[in-house]
Amino acid sequence: MDKIKVLFAGTGDAFASGGRYHTCFHVESKDTTLLIDCGATALNSLIKFCVDPSNIDIIMISHFHGDHIAGIPFIMIYLQIMTERSKPLIICGPEGVEEKIKSLSNILYPGIADSKLEVVYKEYKANETLNIEKIKLTPYKVIHSEETKPHALKIEIDGRIISYSGDTEWTDTLNEAADNADLFICECNFYDEKIKGHNDYEILQKKKPSLKCKRMIITHMDEKMQEMCAVLPDIEQAEDGKVIYL
Repeated sequence: MDKIKVLFAGTGDAFASGGRYHTCFHVESKDTTLLIDCGATALNSLIKFCVDPSNIDIIMISHFHGDHIAGIPFIMIYLQIMTERSKPLIICGPEGVEEKIKSLSNILYPGIADSKLEVVYKEYKANETLNIEKIKLTPYKVIHSEETKPHALKIEIDGRIISYSGDTEWTDTLNEAADNADLFICECNFYDEKIKGHNDYEILQKKKPSLKCKRMIITHMDEKMQEMCAVLPDIEQAEDGKVIYL
């Protein structure tokens, strides 16, 4: 079985704490290349880490916050101007994804959403498995800013499962989302602060025994959480440029 490459292209929070790029995970299998979230700095980080954006087949969105979607117009204009792309770009997200991305794109680059790049929009619904190309996606509703339609994502690709919490405070739904995952990418914005809509290290430590995933890597950390990772041997953190194989 061919291995899947996961590049943590962006692992920062909304404020780019520690100088990190916004959320963007690049997943490459033998058949498909996808982005999980595409924050405002996604194109910068992909180029920095020597990723060719022209190979992206699918962008999957966890929710509609700028540090998770605002890089999409830059990817779109790159594909239109800098490549000879003929295949469509699939963008998959919660209800209203087409309207959201077209509106954002036309604000940043008027007319870009209606130009030559073919974009196929696909909406997902919580707890319903969606087949996209050779990928199975199952979304789960989580707890974050309600208007952003937040979801955790479970992605089955080439016999592996990659799960991602999206932005959320702890909810037992994460147990289902992470179940049997080869990799569970989980947001851990804070060490011990209790902030609505976000996880912290203390709660994750309490809930960790209930997570039936093979490997968990935390992401979306503020500066204190990043600093604490250096002295916490029981947790694996994401870093910009980190690469793992599944």
